[in-house]
Amino acid sequence: KKYALCQAKWFMLSLVNAFDFELCEGEKTECDINYHGHEILPPTNDVQIRYRIREGHKKLIFV
Repeated sequence: KKYALCQAKWFMLSLVNAFDFELCEGEKTECDINYHGHEILPPTNDVQIRYRIREGHKKLIFV
């Protein structure tokens, strides 16, 4: 279970490293504070995002 959680975090870190993310115009959300007990709070609603590959990003290596 802990290994799977580590892999999920590594995948998210790799995405954030390789891409630029931004909310589409008019999109807005907040963290759902009623969902406690986990490390990451989910948003209260789904949002549309734009993403593009980050130029010159360095590939992360899991050691």
